[in-house]
Amino acid sequence: MNSSAPRPPLSTTTARQIAKAAAFVALGLGPAAMHAHAAGIRLEDDRGTTLELQAPAKRIVSLMPSLTETVCALDACDRLVGIDRHANWPASVKGLPQVGGIDDANIERIVALKPDLVLLRPRSRAAEPLERLGIKVLALDAKTHADMRRVMETVARATGRPGAGEAFWRKLDAGLDAAKARVPAGWQGRRVYFEVHGGMAAASESSFIGETLARLGLGNAVPGTLGPFGSFRVYNDWSQLRKRAAGYADSSQNVTGVEFSTDA
Repeated sequence: MNSSAPRPPLSTTTARQIAKAAAFVALGLGPAAMHAHAAGIRLEDDRGTTLELQAPAKRIVSLMPSLTETVCALDACDRLVGIDRHANWPASVKGLPQVGGIDDANIERIVALKPDLVLLRPRSRAAEPLERLGIKVLALDAKTHADMRRVMETVARATGRPGAGEAFWRKLDAGLDAAKARVPAGWQGRRVYFEVHGGMAAASESSFIGETLARLGLGNAVPGTLGPFGSFRVYNDWSQLRKRAAGYADSSQNVTGVEFSTDA
């Protein structure tokens, strides 16, 4: 056999496959992303709904600030074409078209942006009308650290970068360990009262904020039995605090600085 004989030219299909592989390597996406692109992407959201994408999402509308931040944290900010009115981080998203709020999204405005994926929370009223119009919807919610880890990887897979969410979570996790090492010894075990929503609610032990405080070696003044985020109203001379949470009766509690304790 003559080893010097000329090799037959590559077929057009083979040439395209090599070019595509080279493009993925150049983008740093690797074999897993190549496979996801070729075979499509199958995801399950927090409604238990299975979603199939023929290709990674390139035109994303996000109807939750936390999901907008997740997309950007995964270096996919350039794929956002619309956001809800509350999203303000990172600063680059402020110039994007706004499509309403979390609970009053403007369907016509979303459709006009021609998204190939809409990110929203499971109870969003926008999901059903968008799906009826043939728009892909991925409903995600994060209430715990485990949820955050799962959501990050789900969004990463939706953008064609499997493993990127898990890698980013490991980076955050290491950051928490480093932050704990910087907490002064005298603060270890102290109870913290963490207000959210402009002081209208507080993060309890069962919230992801409560988990974060625990990772830092701090306590939480609000018990987890009130739910992740209990609503509070301070009245009179700030000496008492009245709580209202679904399934729990009102009660009065003494307040001292950032801590409070229940009367016996």
